[in-house]
Amino acid sequence: MVQISPNDTGSESSPQRIQSLPTELIEEILIHTWDAEIADCLRAPFGTLLKSNWVTLRLSHVCWRWRTIALRLSNLWSTIIVQVPHGDTVDLVKFYLQNSAQQKLDLHLSTCCPSTVSKVRADNQTDYVIEVIKLWLDKKVYPRWRSINLNTFNTGICRELEALGLPDPEMLPDLETAWLHLGFPGREEQGPWLRALMRCSSKMRDMAMYNPVPISTCRRLKALRLGMGIDIQVLRKILQICGELVTLTVTTILPGSVKRFPASTLGRIAAPSSLENLTFKGLSMDVGAILDYFTASHLQALSITQWDPLFTNATSRSLCRFFEQSKCAITTFHISDQNLRPSTVEPTSALLFSALPYLEHVRDCTLRFNITNEQATRLLRPEVDVDAPEILRVPFPSLLSLKLQRSQPGPKLRDVFTERQNVHLVEENVRQGHFDYWTP
Repeated sequence: MVQISPNDTGSESSPQRIQSLPTELIEEILIHTWDAEIADCLRAPFGTLLKSNWVTLRLSHVCWRWRTIALRLSNLWSTIIVQVPHGDTVDLVKFYLQNSAQQKLDLHLSTCCPSTVSKVRADNQTDYVIEVIKLWLDKKVYPRWRSINLNTFNTGICRELEALGLPDPEMLPDLETAWLHLGFPGREEQGPWLRALMRCSSKMRDMAMYNPVPISTCRRLKALRLGMGIDIQVLRKILQICGELVTLTVTTILPGSVKRFPASTLGRIAAPSSLENLTFKGLSMDVGAILDYFTASHLQALSITQWDPLFTNATSRSLCRFFEQSKCAITTFHISDQNLRPSTVEPTSALLFSALPYLEHVRDCTLRFNITNEQATRLLRPEVDVDAPEILRVPFPSLLSLKLQRSQPGPKLRDVFTERQNVHLVEENVRQGHFDYWTP
């Protein structure tokens, strides 16, 4: 084993110490760093701009020996993450593809919205994107696709993609993940690509899309992320067809479809027994109206991120009916007011406290709204009212982790309560009006 003294800081000996590391240890360092950086980069939710990550290239520049070892580890070159391609990007992608050998490929490409860049830069961006896509569509490359993530608002790029032709479904036997965000919601730019990819592989397990097309060929999906403009009837059909679905994320349901087909007329359907994780993200309508359409008996994690309108008493009643009829044991519960408006404190708090009787198994909770210190303390300190129902005397009795994200200043809650020190408490102050696509 190589031992390095903390007091040995001589610059002349540093290269010697690096060179003396065993090959196996350098391989472990490369793999561990690569895993950590790639995982952090890909944590961004569907539809957001990924950061370019050339971590393997940076690691290989430590010295010639590290470069030799890195080039031998072909799996380190199999994930390509490109944000806003430029002149050097094409050569970098070629280099990664050459060194990935026959590894299965995970490909990610994001571009800026054209309204945020000049016309000249947008045109150059289109050229570089098409060059990268051409490399990925090479007949020796795309049979190795394992996941593909294309994210661009640029309609010029979408037209060029259509001109390039579609991937041959028969040549993609190992495709497992397809995340497509092509063009603006409500348009059909992604339709042909998505239909082709859906037919391509029996291994497809994870799909994200805007403007969904029929998914009858994807009955084995494990994860599905639905973007803008989803009809409530489409959502019901998805829950009926995808019998192995584990994770479902819904961004926006068309309000008009809810009015045309009210839950009182259609009735509730049972979600697949496999469904464990349900996320409503950035909704522009009352989430309670959606929960009235189905039950989820084996649900374990529920996340609700609301923009407009505010939570209401009707939302609280719908959520309680959903819990009561589903009879699920939620262990993870996240509730978020994306705008952190002062006017949402009372309705959001009312929603939270009305749901408490159904959240006795929750171990992990995240609250992102301007909850007051008094309200937060009520969640952590046993109620002194002996007449209160037993479950409300100690709210969240199974709680292990509570994360508060708010913009309202106040004393640290760790100094306020003492009874439940076993709860890991994290407090984060975020600025008023902070818009992002935070997803737990």
